[in-house]
Amino acid sequence: MKINKIIEQVKFKREIKKMKPIRGFEDYLISKSGKVYSLKSNKFLAIGNNATGGYYYVDLYKDGKTYRKRIHIAVMDAYAIKLDQNFEIDHIDGNKANNNLSNLEYVTHSENVRRYYLRKRTANI
Repeated sequence: MKINKIIEQVKFKREIKKMKPIRGFEDYLISKSGKVYSLKSNKFLAIGNNATGGYYYVDLYKDGKTYRKRIHIAVMDAYAIKLDQNFEIDHIDGNKANNNLSNLEYVTHSENVRRYYLRKRTANI
């Protein structure tokens, strides 16, 4: 039993070392898969889902205030280079629950809209 606990602790430390700070919220780390870790409470945070928009988010705290941060935006801010303010984030597979870096990509607004309608049309076939 004890060896399993040690193995889990080693895996946990490796995972934390690979994570990057969330821009503007340096007390929080985010993984490439969208898991959020609080350095203050030393635990992973629960991820919420905005039912109306379908985007997943986490509540972060700073200076006594609560801020709601969308997971896909935090992942891209931490791991990808945004070339221009006019770009939006697209979930490549259309699944807003899949906030893995490999499933996110910056696109223009028109491309994002085009992909949305293409997926919608394909789903109705």
